[in-house]
Amino acid sequence: EEASKIELSVDLSGKKIAEETPDVIFVYAKILDDNGTIVPAANFPVTFKITSGEHAELIGENPVKAEAGIATILLRTKNFIASISLKATANGL
Repeated sequence: EEASKIELSVDLSGKKIAEETPDVIFVYAKILDDNGTIVPAANFPVTFKITSGEHAELIGENPVKAEAGIATILLRTKNFIASISLKATANGL
């Protein structure tokens, strides 16, 4: 079916984000249909933005072209003393 929304997830690999030292984690933007299924044909650019959190930055090309319905970017924290909010957008989503 057609893409209708984006869902963000992070890969912590079973570990907490380091609180007092810099850390890097993968952030995934999954392009989903109305049923919550990844749309593998969705290969358009996804733009990531930090909406709150002063102690973090995005690393890499941005926007990121999705592959098989998933766009991936790295998030680098300087120290994780407060929550970080991210937003991902794509044309029409």
